[in-house]
Amino acid sequence: MPSWPMPATCRWWNFLASLPEHKTVLLDCVPTAENLAQRAFEILDAVYRDSYGKQLRLERLRLYETPNCWAEAICE
Repeated sequence: MPSWPMPATCRWWNFLASLPEHKTVLLDCVPTAENLAQRAFEILDAVYRDSYGKQLRLERLRLYETPNCWAEAICE
């Protein structure tokens, strides 16, 4: 559930809340494959740095939309 109150008449929220084991994720960007890949890279990069220091580094993340279509986030 969100941290803000949703009106009981909000049909889309009631629909999502009715789905078993559904988790709604709210983003501060448009959820394109490119934006999702970049956000995932940022999250995982921080985890890698905290866990492995300089011994292991995340350099690239590839997020597949279909077998022939993907978005990449690359370490700069």
